[in-house]
Amino acid sequence: MSIHGCSHDEYSKLFSQLRLNEERYLDFRDVPDLLQKYVKGRVALDYGCGTGISAAFLKDLGFLVDGVDISESMVNLARQAMPENNFQVLQEGKIPAEDVHYDLVFCNWVLPEIGPKHELFSTLSEITRVLKEHGILIAVVANEASYQKDYIFKNSEFEENKNLKSGDRVKILVKNSNFFFRDYFWTDKDYQEVLSKVGLDVVVVHHPLGKDDDGIAWINEKEVSPDTIYVAQKKKKEKETYTIQKYVKGKVALDYGCGTGISAAFLKELGFLVDGVDISESMVNLAQQAMPKNNFQVLQEGKIPAEDKHYDLVFSSWVLPEIGPKDKLVSTLLEMTRVLKEDGILIVVVGSEASYTKEWIHANAEFEENKNLKSGDRAKILAKSSNFFWRDYFWTDKDYREVLSKVGLDVVVVHHPLGTDDDGIAWINEKVVSPDSIYVAQKKNKKEKEGDTIQVKTEIK
Repeated sequence: MSIHGCSHDEYSKLFSQLRLNEERYLDFRDVPDLLQKYVKGRVALDYGCGTGISAAFLKDLGFLVDGVDISESMVNLARQAMPENNFQVLQEGKIPAEDVHYDLVFCNWVLPEIGPKHELFSTLSEITRVLKEHGILIAVVANEASYQKDYIFKNSEFEENKNLKSGDRVKILVKNSNFFFRDYFWTDKDYQEVLSKVGLDVVVVHHPLGKDDDGIAWINEKEVSPDTIYVAQKKKKEKETYTIQKYVKGKVALDYGCGTGISAAFLKELGFLVDGVDISESMVNLAQQAMPKNNFQVLQEGKIPAEDKHYDLVFSSWVLPEIGPKDKLVSTLLEMTRVLKEDGILIVVVGSEASYTKEWIHANAEFEENKNLKSGDRAKILAKSSNFFWRDYFWTDKDYREVLSKVGLDVVVVHHPLGTDDDGIAWINEKVVSPDSIYVAQKKNKKEKEGDTIQVKTEIK
């Protein structure tokens, strides 16, 4: 990897020479408080470790630290400085650790080096893979407002840095070495979007400002922070995990509407052999890049590329609200039912009826036009992190049950997961009204052949 005229080794060495007590002070000053507040365990990874500066910082705070970097020479320097710790060279972007291994992944000024966006997605997908459930990523990146400012250690006040767009390259001068390099310009919207797509919830976004009592002759740092620090948590999956373990017997699964592969990765972590399908070729390509050993296919004319009765589980998260009118909903579910084994389970996550008139941590549906919705109407929804509007089809519980029954499925349970205080998330309405309905449905014919009846339960917690 080269960075516009300098190798990664030169780039990393350059940043290793910046002093923690001055040029890089704001990268670290507030991190101990963030770690204390959000990180529970002590097993950490320094992603993009360079010569080991961040790893040493974390070790001093009591963490058991591993480090990875694409530069073998930088890894060797880190090993010399901290011979008791484990530093490894990244091979083809793969972190040499098992799934769900780290309580914390710390990533300091690495993400601005990565582009285009699909590579950013792949990097963060791999980081998410090794995070424990509830694990924390802390990523220090450039504040998007910083790229036209002069700071104590860098200057970006160049004409070519005006009117930057996502993915552009930014010219930066490192002042203590009179050396130029280029970052990728990513906005807050870009980072939040990719973090969400890989399965991370942004808990806090922090912009550390210089203070008089820092004892440093700040330039613009007291008014505009050069840094943005993202604290993101692996999305909670306990409710879905419990449901899957309770009702699904086999291990062959399909992620229907896989998108970039978030649900497929979740199922893989649970030990499933996962295929994925989606109507979007670009999303399928991203999923295949993130999980190259799994099989992802583009849906052609709604046909799942699998034999009848092939899957133990079909999982579909927030896909059915995109589908209408009702006859198309029926045909979609008929195709899912076709590929389910006789004792197979369908789990679908959809919007609860109540969700379309409430505000949530990730979305807002409190719009006048959403009042008095009828089956098949389009509900207006704002994605808060991106300020983007979209429209779901509004289907009632009665609609979903009717269609599931029509395609030959019995509803076993309907679950409405509620937020809790120990989630560590500042819920809005999620603790009182669930935004989700999770339907667990089983093929009718197996139970009918055995002469059994399935008692339908509804869990509202």
